[in-house]
Amino acid sequence: MGIASREAARLGYGKDNPYARIAEYDTVAAVTRDDLVAWHKKYVHPNNMIVGIVGDFDSKAMEQKLRKALGALPKGPQAVSPKIAMAPAKPGVYFVKKDDVTQSNIRMVHAGVRKDDPDYYTLQVMNELFGGGFSARLFSNIRTKKGLAYSVGGGVGSQYDHAALFTLAMGTKSQSTVAAIDALFEEIDKLQNEPISDDEMRRAKDSILNSFIFQYDSKQKVLNQQLRLEYYGYPKDFLEKYQAAVEGVTAAQVSAAAKKHIRKGEIAVLVVGKDADFDAPLSKYGTVTPIDITIPIGRVEGARGSCRRFRRRQGADDEGRRCDGRQREARGPQELQDGLDPHVKGPMGEMALDADETTIFPDRQRQVLKTPMGEMTMVVSGTAGFMSMAGNLRDLPGSQTKGMLDSIRDTPMWLGGRANDPAYTFSITGDAKVGEIDTKILEISGDGIRVKWCVDPKTGDLLRTIKSTPQGEQQVDFSDFRDVSASGSPSRAPCAPPARTPGSLR
Repeated sequence: MGIASREAARLGYGKDNPYARIAEYDTVAAVTRDDLVAWHKKYVHPNNMIVGIVGDFDSKAMEQKLRKALGALPKGPQAVSPKIAMAPAKPGVYFVKKDDVTQSNIRMVHAGVRKDDPDYYTLQVMNELFGGGFSARLFSNIRTKKGLAYSVGGGVGSQYDHAALFTLAMGTKSQSTVAAIDALFEEIDKLQNEPISDDEMRRAKDSILNSFIFQYDSKQKVLNQQLRLEYYGYPKDFLEKYQAAVEGVTAAQVSAAAKKHIRKGEIAVLVVGKDADFDAPLSKYGTVTPIDITIPIGRVEGARGSCRRFRRRQGADDEGRRCDGRQREARGPQELQDGLDPHVKGPMGEMALDADETTIFPDRQRQVLKTPMGEMTMVVSGTAGFMSMAGNLRDLPGSQTKGMLDSIRDTPMWLGGRANDPAYTFSITGDAKVGEIDTKILEISGDGIRVKWCVDPKTGDLLRTIKSTPQGEQQVDFSDFRDVSASGSPSRAPCAPPARTPGSLR
């Protein structure tokens, strides 16, 4: 899904367009301090700034304070908006070969509109009834009735200062890839050529207007929106007109906008998947252009980080710490990425959500969950966190941020390195059967963490972890063990990122 979204933006805007720009190892590593200083000198000046404040204060007194604090700042060069031209790919079919998947991710893209387009409000209604939610045509017809999609949606996008993209997005099993593309084209034809019912119009408008209020239900949100309108040069009453404009949209206007703004002859179709399993060849739609997704490494040195040996320390003389040491040493010299927890990928609980989790110790974690409604990403760094889904970004609640931080500290890699930390205790508290193997229960506690490990005393393999959560006891079994690197040398050495096999501890 990530590949599809990234490459679709490149197709829609052009591979060199900044709105499709993707950070890569070589581009990030190429940035120097001088680059940052030059950017600061070019743009960060009071004549390029807008200051907004919301809170409980006297407006006149606050204005005086601001003028006193900021009024003497010297002006700099006036920022000039760059001329950015779209250079979309030619209409046609584009393919990313991924033989390690059972699902195809499909995108259809071409140029969208700006928010000051005369049809902006009409397009909001069209997007909602066409691809906006559970009752929208794409979801109800392609997913619910035909069973061709895990997730499906989209519409004509808009931005304040540039045309966004028209995008339709779908995930389907490999064996129904071409049928799913056909279904998308069929729904476009119906939207442009068949009447739109009064019921569809009513549901779409109600959905838009009922959710609209929650975007501006605090003074902070209102201020942010006003700053945005000021920054991009939009009328101050742009949003005040929104409700009346949406309510005034007619079915005939939606049909006309669909014919004008969804242009089948300009669509680039992107498919990411395993073509050997497709129900028909993509060449049905014309010449298929392959896309290379090789990561450009360039001349980056040390991009993979350094490694350190994960071994038992001397002086851990109680049985629990010795058990912990055996668990870590059992397979001989192991070199693990310094501070980087390997990816953990697999289903999440009884909901069977596919999850991909990456941890950088001590306090950064990224979780990507694939849900029936699309991909959800949660990130925590330090004491702050955010989540993103379907283009919507919001802060994580404090409790959820804490939960993710706590989950970092009860991982085997973290606790395995606390053997000599006096804040932690390691105690053998009993025996347990894991499958056919008799294990020792190693109970670890400290710094608010309490977890049990079931360790094979013969091999040192960690076979099971058990911890208490607000939802009950959580048990994780491990079965796939491998060395990240096993050179046999005790010296520090570089190591490659670990292989990613679902469900394994690496």
